[in-house]
Amino acid sequence: MADTTVSTTHTERTLEERLQPWLDQGEYIILLVIAVMAYSAGWVDLLSYVSTQVDFTANAAKAVIMLAGFAIYTLGFGLLFWPIISLKALARLKHLIAMVQGRPLIFLGILIIFAAIMWSMTAITTWVSLPLLQVATLILMALFLLVVLFANVAPDKPMETWRKIAIGVLVFLILLEIILQVLARFEVLPINDRAGIGTPYGRVYQSEEGFGSGTTNQFGWYYPEFQLAEGNRRILLNGDTFVQALQIPMEDHMGVQLQSMLDDDTEVIAQGMLGYGANHFLNPIMYSYIWEPMQPDEIIVFFHLLNDFQLPADVAVAPKMELDESNTPVLTDEDFEYWHILAHITIEGHDPPNPFKTLISHSMTISLIGNLIGIEGGYPELTQTIDQVSDDNPFGPGAFLFETEGSEDAEQAYALAVAQLQTYAEAMQEHGVTVRFVTIPYFPPSYVNTGDFSSSQFGNYDLLLPERILQEAAADSGVSFLGMGQYLFEDGVDASLVNQLYYKNGSGHLTSDGHHYFAEAMYACFYNSASPLEVNSGCIVEGGP
Repeated sequence: MADTTVSTTHTERTLEERLQPWLDQGEYIILLVIAVMAYSAGWVDLLSYVSTQVDFTANAAKAVIMLAGFAIYTLGFGLLFWPIISLKALARLKHLIAMVQGRPLIFLGILIIFAAIMWSMTAITTWVSLPLLQVATLILMALFLLVVLFANVAPDKPMETWRKIAIGVLVFLILLEIILQVLARFEVLPINDRAGIGTPYGRVYQSEEGFGSGTTNQFGWYYPEFQLAEGNRRILLNGDTFVQALQIPMEDHMGVQLQSMLDDDTEVIAQGMLGYGANHFLNPIMYSYIWEPMQPDEIIVFFHLLNDFQLPADVAVAPKMELDESNTPVLTDEDFEYWHILAHITIEGHDPPNPFKTLISHSMTISLIGNLIGIEGGYPELTQTIDQVSDDNPFGPGAFLFETEGSEDAEQAYALAVAQLQTYAEAMQEHGVTVRFVTIPYFPPSYVNTGDFSSSQFGNYDLLLPERILQEAAADSGVSFLGMGQYLFEDGVDASLVNQLYYKNGSGHLTSDGHHYFAEAMYACFYNSASPLEVNSGCIVEGGP
């Protein structure tokens, strides 16, 4: 009997053949891998945050909620890995994508949810402590939108009309952003983008008065990077929008100019605030938030003679202060909450960076939309006194400050400003910081147009009256003082010089030349001990340079 041999041949598939089903879905796998990477970065950020915030002894309920949220987030890895390792799961994911593509109302609902999440990134401070999670969330949302709009999960079906429209709008917005960025690069875009102020590495673009464009520094100030080199002497410039100086290139700032005149081991730092008044920049409460981190040796305070006095209650727009029984400035009860909100906005740049706020501050499209609807920044803007002047009312609501006859309103405003100066100087001296005081004079355009600068008198007004009162208070307090009004008059100020130093015929902010002029005056008054002053009116130096 013959043996019958049955041979079977088993052919093993190659690695390429085994991977081919996944390679055929390569575009989806790649996007899922990117999603996993972003999700992992967010997970690490969340783990770090939870590990430092969970405290059952302090708040057990909060700790449980945070741990539950972290556990739910961790489970999300399963939803991302499942379509990568299972073709059936990937097919179900594609089915879900097709369902969203076929139902635009679902897509609209998801967009609303995404918008709410992005809004929370600007409104809820917890996001600041989770920058990686914030970036991961933005990446995941962007991936979802791109897949829904562009993925062809059903090749046999034509693209839905709503997707074509959405893609068209997206392309239009991208092209618009490119055009606006090019126009901004050539400094011909007539809009203002101030959303980056107070945002680390935020974008600032200002074309309304003068021109300023650039990226804020690591603390959100419109000024070159703070070096904060160990062992350096640090001089801090403190004030309002005149120190903020959005009207000029930051390299022209008086702080940069002054630093170039001083020793190499001296750094001049400028922290110009948002236009919320002396109740912010002369409030010692702010020290631990924005001045102490800079460890200054000196602080030079700039006080505008029209803009920075507190107006009467019936016309004031900024939070108001009053003097208590000990003659100490305190916030009024009704304005404390508002002041507190504005203070948080002021110190926001010293919080950890907020990637989303930094990103949107660089979008000129968002800025254009904001300009069209009357919003030029991501923070409240208060009407400045200098913005309310006119030919008929050359001092605006601050006219009482300059009236030679005096008034009760003027006495109250002077008393508050003097108390603020003295209280601030005393508080800083307790921290070992020397305070110097510089005034910024105001020249009404109607005064400038007369061409007569022989006197500071202008009808019933005296342009230097507020300055002399502040100078006397500084002398009584032992604070070095530079009255730039007196300095300018002794230097032979005329209409030509005013227009060289100021925008808006004397009623605007300082020009680049104005910043250089102020820097030279500060150097001459406070720091140049080698040669005597050619112009010395208004200069009082306590304790020497």
